[in-house]
Amino acid sequence: MDAKMRPENARFDVEFAHSKRPDRKRGGGWVTFPFIAGNVVLMGIAVGGANSNLIVYLIQKIGVKSIDAAQISNIVNGCMNLTPVVGAIIADSYFGCFAIVVVSSFIAFLGMMLFTLTASLPSLHPHQCPNAPSTAMCGGGPSTGQMAVLYSALTLMVIGIGGSRFTNVTMGANQFSTTRNQDVFFNWYFVALSSSTIIGSTIIVYIEDNVGWGLGLGICAASSAAAVVMFLMGKRFYRVNETGGSPFTELVRVVVASMVKWGMDKDGEAIAEYYYGSKLDGRVPPSQSFRFFNRAAIQVNGDTNPDGTVAKPWRLATVQQVEDLKTLIKLFPLWSSSILITVTVGIQLSMTVLQALKMDRHIGRTFSVPPGSFSIASLASVALTLPILDRAIYPAFRHYMGRAPTPLKRIGVGHILNFIGMAGSPWWSGPG
Repeated sequence: MDAKMRPENARFDVEFAHSKRPDRKRGGGWVTFPFIAGNVVLMGIAVGGANSNLIVYLIQKIGVKSIDAAQISNIVNGCMNLTPVVGAIIADSYFGCFAIVVVSSFIAFLGMMLFTLTASLPSLHPHQCPNAPSTAMCGGGPSTGQMAVLYSALTLMVIGIGGSRFTNVTMGANQFSTTRNQDVFFNWYFVALSSSTIIGSTIIVYIEDNVGWGLGLGICAASSAAAVVMFLMGKRFYRVNETGGSPFTELVRVVVASMVKWGMDKDGEAIAEYYYGSKLDGRVPPSQSFRFFNRAAIQVNGDTNPDGTVAKPWRLATVQQVEDLKTLIKLFPLWSSSILITVTVGIQLSMTVLQALKMDRHIGRTFSVPPGSFSIASLASVALTLPILDRAIYPAFRHYMGRAPTPLKRIGVGHILNFIGMAGSPWWSGPG
């Protein structure tokens, strides 16, 4: 921002540490895409092959009850969607995206290897009784030690996959200096992620069900190892950003500073001197929305050192940090609107596998669709829809309407389609 005063309605450019605009001279660009996409694809194949068939594996190979298998699968999937937040915080605050992706991918490989051993070594899984149903295990099911090894493998997989899944997309976006290139990268990133998961959920799952669990999971382990190698091959091309501290810590400081200055005179707030940090941060007054947080940026005696730096970081925040928190609060309704839909979709996917186990899945006389492959419908729709949106529908809107639909409208249409799909699920399931 310029140091000069701008109009009050000026829009703040909200930037977190992980989204700093990189320097062109430090590498980056589309030359890095094959390596990042290669990591995504290879890891996606491994995750698709192992995770899509997890419920079936727990029931048929480990001897876990159906409802317990579904619960374990839901916990694993939930943790995989939560650990990326932890990985992002660590990447932003301490080690950077590159280190987190490498370490997380290697941890995922270790988890895949241990998971493969649970299927390959007879001592790590129960023995099936001869001439008995596929779920009948001799000795009353898995032992405590066998379950401990299995849970250790799943834990490593969750940490590794969660830590790398969306940290690599942040690193990929940082390779580009224009918003347009970043938008294209995001679209093709999710195409690569969905397509690779489809491959794992079909080909690898078929091998697991019809050839052997050891071979299928071994391919997943090999694919995860190749993902690490593929990502490291592009190291000399990557544009690596410096870490700048956790943005989440800065947001918490704004809340604490606002509460500390709770009793500050509101009349004095209008003429108060706000703290902007560096002179390059500008002198735009804070917005009037959520005015309570403006108090965090009011500078009083003792808040700063003689050189202008912050002396009490938990009592003073910059105007930009205050505006960052306000922007996050404004996004909360949009973010929270997806929670209930995500919960129902997650439950539906796990129940679909259990339902598929009871269905006649034959197509023709010989081929039978694996139950773990029934979840690819949603993935296939993502892989097919995103290129159509990016290359056909949005350009058509720009040509005929003058502009493409706003992100808010796109999300709204997506929620409507999700509602229609969930409402139609009971009809497809039939009575009972």
